[in-house]
Amino acid sequence: MIERLKPGLVLLDIHLPEATGFEELDPGKFMRIHKSYIIALEKVKKLKKRFLSDHLVELSDDRRTTLKIGRSYLPLLKQKLDF
Repeated sequence: MIERLKPGLVLLDIHLPEATGFEELDPGKFMRIHKSYIIALEKVKKLKKRFLSDHLVELSDDRRTTLKIGRSYLPLLKQKLDF
């Protein structure tokens, strides 16, 4: 399911590896960061480290949405964002 919250911000409710619609998204603009989250890379405000191996991404929306990053997705996310 793709839910449009407001212009420029899209929340994808993804719970399956073969999520319908994910393949259609531009991999240069969107990335899965957790088994339940796909984000628009341009909306990433900052990465945060929490505890030893937990990492979070803060989005640049009005609510400053913070999402957990799965450990296996972190290296590619850092590479795409040049962090």
